[in-house]
Amino acid sequence: MDNPLISVIVPVYNVEKYLPKCIDSIINQTYKNLEIILVDDGSPDNSPKICDEYAQKDNRIKVIHKKNGGRADARNVAIDVAEGDYIGFVDSDDYIADNFYELLLKAVLDNNADISICSSKCVDEEDKEVESIFHFDVKDEVLDKKEALGKLVQGNLSFVTLVTKLYHKKLFNNVRYPLGVHHEDEYFAHHIIGEADRVACISDEIYYYLVTRNDSFMHEVNPDKTIDSLYAAFDRYKCVKSLKYDDLANIQLNQVYGKLILCIKQLDLKKYKKEIKKYVNIVFKLYFPKKEAFKILGIYFKKVLKV
Repeated sequence: MDNPLISVIVPVYNVEKYLPKCIDSIINQTYKNLEIILVDDGSPDNSPKICDEYAQKDNRIKVIHKKNGGRADARNVAIDVAEGDYIGFVDSDDYIADNFYELLLKAVLDNNADISICSSKCVDEEDKEVESIFHFDVKDEVLDKKEALGKLVQGNLSFVTLVTKLYHKKLFNNVRYPLGVHHEDEYFAHHIIGEADRVACISDEIYYYLVTRNDSFMHEVNPDKTIDSLYAAFDRYKCVKSLKYDDLANIQLNQVYGKLILCIKQLDLKKYKKEIKKYVNIVFKLYFPKKEAFKILGIYFKKVLKV
């Protein structure tokens, strides 16, 4: 496979200010054998027109216009029609370095890997690097499945996020994005890595997150996201447990425990009482006989839920 086709999927919604820079960064890649799929997710602004105009300029670009269904649905629609040997994703308000796909493809092929992953940085609208609570650094190394899942379980966001990676298309034979949830990357990451045998990592910071938009999803505070984060953490626990990585499952169980405590502290428990009680019971069962967890959760359960 000397010149494999890469399908680049870009979900588009209400990003007319940022979209041209994103698309330009893709069409200007040093690696040219690309299929660029722009998915207009029912965007109400000028984004659909921008997509169509770019498609007229570059025959590698395909545009899908669909009713709004969210980013996960847009990505799934594109995955279903992608013709590439490899699949990559770019968020429509971000952009990538000119050699992004050249380097990620080289890492995959040189190391006989199923996924490659790079470092990234957060930038403002003037392309200046900004301080962020998010850290996406990786080092040059090749990991097996368990090692990669270990990075994920230990909280390395580069292994959580979708867009800093290149994937062999075969990994999507049994995996799609979950619909109707927040934190979809947190649900998706462990399943797609669980399909891979080897993950090649490069330290180059070649993906650029725009983090200064007031309406960016990274700035939203939403109780439903808090509870979904708990669900995703437990889903990851079940995933690594099913692979018989018991040591990683125990680490992930601590993440579930922490997410549950956060939910108990932050959420309106009249609204989420049923969900909280369910996961308190789960954590009780899985943590027992860890007395400290039982004691702390017991206090919250009695004090806040009044049972």
